[in-house]
Amino acid sequence: MRFHLPSLGSLAALVLLSVPATPHPAAAEEVTLLVPIVLSAPGAKGSYFVSELTLANRGAGTAAVELEYTPAFGGGAGVVRETLGPGRQLVIEDAIDWLRRRGLAIPEEGANGGTLQARFSGLTSSGDAGAVARTTTAVPGGRAGLAYTGLGAGLTKASCLCALRQNDTDRSNVALVHAGAPGSGEIVLRVTVYDSVWKGESVRLPDVRLQPGGFHQISGILAGAGYASGYAKVERLGKAPYYAYAVINDQVTSDGSFVPPVVPDVFLYGGLSLTLPAVVDVGGFQTEVIVTNTGGASPTLTLTFGADSLTTPDGTTSVPLKINRFEQVVIPSFVSWLREQGAPGLGPPGTPHAGALFVTGAYVYDLVVGGRTWIPGGGGRYGLFYRAIAERETFAGSAWLYGLRQDPENRTNLAIVNTGEKDTTTDSFRIELFDGETGLAAGTIESLAVAAKRWRQLDRVLQTAAPGVRQGYARVTRVSGKNPFLAYAVVNDGGAPGERSGDGAFVPPDRECAFTVLVTSRTYGPTGGAELTQVSTTQDCPFTAESSVSWLRVTEGASGSGGRQVKWVVDPNSSTSSRTGELTIAGKRIPVTQLPNAPGPYDGTWTGSTSHGLPVGFRIDRNEVKEVTIGLDVWVGNACHVQGPYKLPGS
Repeated sequence: MRFHLPSLGSLAALVLLSVPATPHPAAAEEVTLLVPIVLSAPGAKGSYFVSELTLANRGAGTAAVELEYTPAFGGGAGVVRETLGPGRQLVIEDAIDWLRRRGLAIPEEGANGGTLQARFSGLTSSGDAGAVARTTTAVPGGRAGLAYTGLGAGLTKASCLCALRQNDTDRSNVALVHAGAPGSGEIVLRVTVYDSVWKGESVRLPDVRLQPGGFHQISGILAGAGYASGYAKVERLGKAPYYAYAVINDQVTSDGSFVPPVVPDVFLYGGLSLTLPAVVDVGGFQTEVIVTNTGGASPTLTLTFGADSLTTPDGTTSVPLKINRFEQVVIPSFVSWLREQGAPGLGPPGTPHAGALFVTGAYVYDLVVGGRTWIPGGGGRYGLFYRAIAERETFAGSAWLYGLRQDPENRTNLAIVNTGEKDTTTDSFRIELFDGETGLAAGTIESLAVAAKRWRQLDRVLQTAAPGVRQGYARVTRVSGKNPFLAYAVVNDGGAPGERSGDGAFVPPDRECAFTVLVTSRTYGPTGGAELTQVSTTQDCPFTAESSVSWLRVTEGASGSGGRQVKWVVDPNSSTSSRTGELTIAGKRIPVTQLPNAPGPYDGTWTGSTSHGLPVGFRIDRNEVKEVTIGLDVWVGNACHVQGPYKLPGS
C-alpha cells in the first residue's frame, strides 16, 4: 500500500503496515504475589515475632523480583530488588532486617510490620514463582509459629474466618489486607462476628478503610463481642480485591495457628464433599475438628475417617453429625469423640491412628471445616491449623510445595491424601525434590502408592530422599490413578523428633498454574470503548482482573477460576489532558493510555492508493479515526461486480 501524505511527522506511530513475520522468542512472563504480613514486633505474653521469607523461581530462566513494602506500623515504605536464578529458592531469615539492610528506612527499634508485594518478571511461565512466609517467636528450647503463602489473587466475595476462640487457653486476632494494585482505590471492609451458637443476633464491628497495600489487625476479636467461640464474616465495599485471615494464639506459648479465609459458594467450590487432610491421635498429638455452618439450613452430615489403622474391612469408619444453621461445632479430640459415638474399628483408647477426614452431605458449600493438630509443650500447647478442601480445589496433575527445610533447627514432613472421590482405586505418585540453593534436581521418590481415602506422610523428606539439601522445594505428581489428591508439608522446629520445641507450621500446596494473557498495552481515544481478552490456564486455577483507576472498569471476569474471558470498558475522557491507568489480569500488568479530548497532531484527512490504484484514506479528528474510505473493485461470483469507494465509521 502506498500513501501520499502531506507530512509524515511521527505518523508512523499510528499506522501499522503488514510485513513478513519475523520469529521472536517467547515473551517473558510476570506475576505478583502478595505476602499479607512480614514483621518484627512484640506480641502478647512476652512474645516477639519475626518473619522469615522464602522466594522461589522454579523456572528455567533468571527472574527479577521487585519487593514493594507497605508498612502497617513502624515505617520505611519502599522497593527492594533481587534476582533469582533458574530453579533457585532464597530463604531470608528475618525479612524486616533484610529490607532494612537493603536500604529501606525501617526503624531499628520498636514494632515494624507491613504487607509485601513480590513482583516476579522474566519468568519462563507465570506459574513458576512462589513465596512463603513463616512467622515465629522464641519459646523454651526453640521457636514456634505459623506459615502462609503469597497470594496470586485476592478476594472479591464475602469470606468467613472460622474456629475463633477466646478463653484461658487461646486468643484470636483477625487481620485485613487491601490486596489491590497500586492506585486501585480505597476499599471498606465490614466484619460481623457470630457466636458459635446462633441466638438470632451478631455483632458488627466498625468499618475498616484501607488503601492499596494497607493492613489492619483486630486483636481479641471475640473478646469485644463477648463470645468464647465463634466466627467472623468479612464483606468488601469497593472494587479492589482484599484478603483476610485469623491467627489463634496459645495463651501460654503464644504459638500461632494461621486460619485462612473461606468463601462459602456453591458456584466457586461445587461438589458434595470436603476433605480435611489429617486427623491424628498418636504420640501425644491430638486433632481438634471444627465444623462451621454459615448457611440457613440445618443438615445432617456424614463424617468419614479413613486410616490404615482401622480394623473395618475398607479401613474407614463413619458417624452422622447434625449441625444447626449458623452454628459452629468444636470437637476437641476427634478420634476420642468418634469412639464415644460408637464408631467401629477404632480399638481401645490408646490405639494410635493417623488418617484423613471426609465430610459429605447436603449444603456442603455452606460449611467450613478445619482441623487443629496440637501437642502439649512449653506449659501450653504447640500446634497448627488447616482447612478442609472442596472437591473443585483438589489436584489431578501436579502440586508444588515451597520452603522445605532440613538443618539442625528445622525438619520437613510431606503428606499426600487420596480423596477417593472418583472410585476406590489407588493413586500412584512421583515426588521430585529440588535444591533451592543450586536450583538442581536433588532426588526423586517413584511410585508412592496411596489407597483411596488414605493419608500417607513422609517424615524428614529432604533428609531421606535428598541427603545434604538444607532448603528446597518439591513437585508432587499423580502418575496413575483417577482420584483427586491433596499434598502439603509441615516444617517442624528441630532437626529431628524430640529436638527443640517440635512445633509445626503448615505449608499448603501451590498449583502448577500458568496463565496466558494475549493483550498487551492499550491506547484509546477520548470517546473510550469496550474490549475483551481470553485468559487461558493450565488447570482450574483462580485469578482476578482489576483496574487501578475508576474510568477503566472490569465488567466481566473480575474473579473466578479456569480459562475465561475478561471484559472491560473505558469511559469517555472529557478532559483536554491524557490519562493513564493499569489493568492487572492474572498477575500481568497492562498499561492503558487514553488520549485527550482535544485537537491532536494528526487531525486531518489522509488519502492514498493501493498498488492497484484504488483509493484509500481516513479522517482523524481530536485524536480519533472518525472515518475510513476503502476503494473496492471485486467480483462476487460471475454476476455481481462491486466497485467504488466505501466509507466506514471510525472509532
